[in-house]
Amino acid sequence: MSYTNGRGYLPYITIITIIYLIFELSFNARLLDVVGGGGTSDNVHSIENWGRILSGMAVTIFIWGVFIMPRYNWSVFGRLVAMVLTAVLCVSCVYNLEKRLVTHFVDISTGEQRKEAVAINFISHGVQQGTINLAGLPLKTGSDASPSEKQMMAILPFYVLSIKDVDLKIAGGIKTAIRNSLIDQGMNSQKMFEDIYMPFVNSMHDSYKKYSDIERKKHSIFLNREQYKSFMYSLFGGIPDREYTYFSDFFMSPAIQDKAKQALINTDCSFPISPKLSGAEFATQLWPELINCRTDYEFRSKLDHGPDSYKDGEIRSYIGRQAMEALVAPPLALFFSVLGALVHIFKSLNYLLKWLRPGIPLQRTLLIGSLASVAFLIGMRPNAVVDTSLYHTMANSVATYYPHGSMVAKGITWLIKMQSIFYPINEIIRKLCLFGFKFGC
Repeated sequence: MSYTNGRGYLPYITIITIIYLIFELSFNARLLDVVGGGGTSDNVHSIENWGRILSGMAVTIFIWGVFIMPRYNWSVFGRLVAMVLTAVLCVSCVYNLEKRLVTHFVDISTGEQRKEAVAINFISHGVQQGTINLAGLPLKTGSDASPSEKQMMAILPFYVLSIKDVDLKIAGGIKTAIRNSLIDQGMNSQKMFEDIYMPFVNSMHDSYKKYSDIERKKHSIFLNREQYKSFMYSLFGGIPDREYTYFSDFFMSPAIQDKAKQALINTDCSFPISPKLSGAEFATQLWPELINCRTDYEFRSKLDHGPDSYKDGEIRSYIGRQAMEALVAPPLALFFSVLGALVHIFKSLNYLLKWLRPGIPLQRTLLIGSLASVAFLIGMRPNAVVDTSLYHTMANSVATYYPHGSMVAKGITWLIKMQSIFYPINEIIRKLCLFGFKFGC
């Protein structure tokens, strides 16, 4: 089949490409907000789906511009039908291919990699929530974060994964994050003393009064054996082997100590809990033991598991696969988004020049050279994130860990610098042209 030498289709493909570019740039801004700003897993999944749809549309527009719209010997209706069919096929195929690509990376991951992914996601979430600070790399999070900081947060797991024996090296940081998170959730010393410790001690005083009263009446005809047994089982879990004549002895009994530990930290611990602590004594003597014990429990239950437990078919397989997907999918989505934006910036300008200024000598060469010059200037700009010593250490780790790591590290560094310029523009486009459309999240 022959192709037309005319330019009749150029206005249409130019407008279509520019419309797509508006969506792609807007999507890139929103994607960075979600992935680099601590979005929920549901938000991340939602925007990933939009990214796959846009990737499918990018392929669709390529097919339209090269194989369908230039055909002069097809009727308009025939070309429209072909465009609709290719759109459906391309979007569905690309959507599934990108989804399978993520699944493939998850499928081939080892138990060790999944274990590391769980730890890395925990660290990344901690940094985004402010419970972990990266010394030497001050990052603001949330709405206060700059575009470069959001980009850094988006690919932080990618950097951390390159650290050798990462799960061992970040264990201390994970425990710090757990501890800080517990404190943020209400396990600070004052709140625990006022809301848990003192009410529990007071309730045990009441229980001791009832206990003492029943002990005095246990041989009375007014208290049958079943009543006595029922009370003791509810309080001690059985009949105690001794009588407690003092409240302090009663409180230090194994059963009451277990109740105190469950009330305070909902787990077992080896240290005793005294009923006579003041607020200051609680804060300096008991609270550090409690928070450390709960931190260790959370660490063991969430993260301290062998690599084999994360393999397919094992008890923590689902958690490991989810963690690995959370590690792989966002960087892939960012990669395809940036790639789509760069390609369609070039295509939009190329189509626009062919339409409005045809016949420019070496048009594509000049256009590529101009865009390459802009990219070079972006790469030469200083940046507060990438100019830190810790970032250089992380970049060197990436350079030695991944295949073609040096190019990968330079590419990511360029992305961080690029977002400081393009994110504000992309966000303006999203708000003005798409009326603040949030792509499902």
